[in-house]
Amino acid sequence: MSPRPFYEVKPSHYLFNKQETPEEKVRQWILFELLSTYAVPIGNIDVEKPVRVGTRTHRADIVIYQDFIPYIVIECKNQEDKSPDQGLDQAISYASCLGAKFAVYTNGWDWLEYRHYIYTMLQEFFMDCSWYCNSEKEVVLHSNANEL
Repeated sequence: MSPRPFYEVKPSHYLFNKQETPEEKVRQWILFELLSTYAVPIGNIDVEKPVRVGTRTHRADIVIYQDFIPYIVIECKNQEDKSPDQGLDQAISYASCLGAKFAVYTNGWDWLEYRHYIYTMLQEFFMDCSWYCNSEKEVVLHSNANEL
């Protein structure tokens, strides 16, 4: 579900002691939406969360936690941003590194969501059956037919 249309938050009301920038306007809007429209407790929100991607450390704009585990990563861009696919890819990358289930991109006008399926049932099945594989990663078939 998308938030209400973009509205400017007065810099004097900014949360987390942030300075006014074009990107910060979007982040403050979504923070106010999370608190007022979606009733997300402020204690479940982290801003500029460090994220290790390869050998570099980046910062996720907003991370929402569920039971102390990253659940949603939101990447905010300024309203002039015309690259929603790049912004969503960035959010997906951060969500993947943090183990979050959802990634969101917004520039105040666009709102793109992505659900990250960490494991499918088939992947879980093969992970559970990994002891059937030999060192060359080939599946070794076992049969109890000779025991009958």
